[in-house]
Amino acid sequence: MNRFVTLTMIALLVGSVGARHLRIPRDANAAPKTLADQQAENAKKQSKKDTTPAAQPADTPEPTTSPSDAFAKAQANLTQVERRLWANFEKSDDYTKAATDLKTAQDAYDTTFKSSVTKLTGNPDYTSAIEAQNQAEAALAAARTNGDSNIPSLAIAVMEAKKTVHQLESKAAEQDPEVKEAKTKIADAKAAVDALRKGFSDTIKSDPDYVAAVKAVDESRPQKA
Repeated sequence: MNRFVTLTMIALLVGSVGARHLRIPRDANAAPKTLADQQAENAKKQSKKDTTPAAQPADTPEPTTSPSDAFAKAQANLTQVERRLWANFEKSDDYTKAATDLKTAQDAYDTTFKSSVTKLTGNPDYTSAIEAQNQAEAALAAARTNGDSNIPSLAIAVMEAKKTVHQLESKAAEQDPEVKEAKTKIADAKAAVDALRKGFSDTIKSDPDYVAAVKAVDESRPQKA
């Protein structure tokens, strides 16, 4: 009897100790996952990733314009405005007539000047000066062809010879009444053109586009440090 009790107590003691050390999984009673269950779970995880908002790229800063660039742009605009206004001015009746008169006066002067020069034909001094000029030019051309070292001095001789010829021609023209009259007409025509140009320079100062362009240049001018 005592032996039976003793064996029973030992069995109970062993069971108690085994129970304390036995670890039962948390989901031990759950059914094992099938392949379909695993696929469904993966699909759910992927769905969460797809619905996650994508990172937005940082705003790209707009390019800035440096003071020097703004000043150059304003200057370019001012130049365009001035050219447009000048083109319109050149087409005006007053300026067209004045420019035509100046060209006519210049052509008349050239004609009368050449006429006065022809009157020097037979003049000993003029004939000698022309011959000296021709000889100097020929010597310079030969030196250049042969590669001589005295080219600079020969070039100076050519300039001096041409100067002498020009002085004789100018003196003859000054004594020619027709040349004097033609020269006076050139001066008058040029004065008329210059007056119109000055008037244009004064007039554009009140033009709205010109005023705005000048203001833009002044405001965008880089300040000195």
